[in-house]
Amino acid sequence: MKQLADGNWQWPRYQDFLPEFIQAYTAVDPTIVTDFDRYVTNFPKRTEICQHYAKKWLTIKQDAGLNFQPTTLSVGELLNFISEIWAQEPVNLYSLMKHGITEQLVAARFESLDRLYALLHVTPKEN
Repeated sequence: MKQLADGNWQWPRYQDFLPEFIQAYTAVDPTIVTDFDRYVTNFPKRTEICQHYAKKWLTIKQDAGLNFQPTTLSVGELLNFISEIWAQEPVNLYSLMKHGITEQLVAARFESLDRLYALLHVTPKEN
């Protein structure tokens, strides 16, 4: 990505942006990718990217092929992944299951679905 003298970014077409995004995203230590803005350099911030392409962060990551197996994520990474899902979809187990997050995985990592709701300060919703 090229930043112009006025501080604005020179935005490529979305499909041309994705390889640059993959490079920037994977250059950040995998244990801290949940704080992309803080650790990435010479690249637009999450909100700028989402606003420019009118897409959610999770969608951009999925479009870039950065899909993760939920069982391989740390508790913190899984919590972040779930919060990204629920930022786009209804807050319920069904939304998580569409992304491979089972009730058993939730129980193993967070004790229960109710505890997960409390950790993220969310209220479950029907589909």
